[in-house]
Parts: sequence; structure tokens; C-alpha cells
Amino acid sequence: MGYGIIEWICVTIIVMKCPVDNTELKLKTQEKAFGYCCSHCDGVLIDSKGVKEFKHNFNTNILEKSFNNIKVKSSEYYCPSCSENMEYSDIGDMEVLICKKCTSAFF
Repeated sequence: MGYGIIEWICVTIIVMKCPVDNTELKLKTQEKAFGYCCSHCDGVLIDSKGVKEFKHNFNTNILEKSFNNIKVKSSEYYCPSCSENMEYSDIGDMEVLICKKCTSAFF
């Protein structure tokens, strides 16, 4: 009688916190987009994969343009994905927090 090999799969769950109010962010999907949402301030974090998906699904590079905006301002907020200092960038009339290190955006 043989015994099978039991494999344990360990998954590291990273809990991301809102850069504005430190509330735990929850993954949400809607149609062709996904993001990490804050239930307290209603902000949304889109990580680098989400930025690429947004560009592909909605045929726009408006989020990518925010990373090249020369009018960025430093902020007191840190990126939930990589802990780097985030900067403010303008997308039209909306101010967005961006992380140039990992290309996440919070708005």
C-alpha cells in the first residue's frame, strides 16, 4: 500500500492599506477593471498590472501619462504596494497620487 505525497502550498497574503487613512484595501472588480478600494475614503488604488489592464481594456493611456507629468508634487503619503513616497499628478481636473517606483495610482 503506497502513500501519496502531500504538498502544502503556502500563500503570502499582503494586506494593503489606504495611503490616506490606513484602512485595509479590498480588491474589487467591475466589468473590465479592477482596483483596491478603501471603504472609508472611497479611494481606489490601481497597481501596475491594473494600469496596464486599464490602458488595454479602455484604449487609453491617461493613467500612464500621469507618470510622465512634469507638474508632480511631493506628498506625505506612501505607496501601499511598495512603501515608496507617492507624488501628486494631475489627470485633467483630478489630482491623483502616483508611485513612480512601481507605477501604482491612487485616486
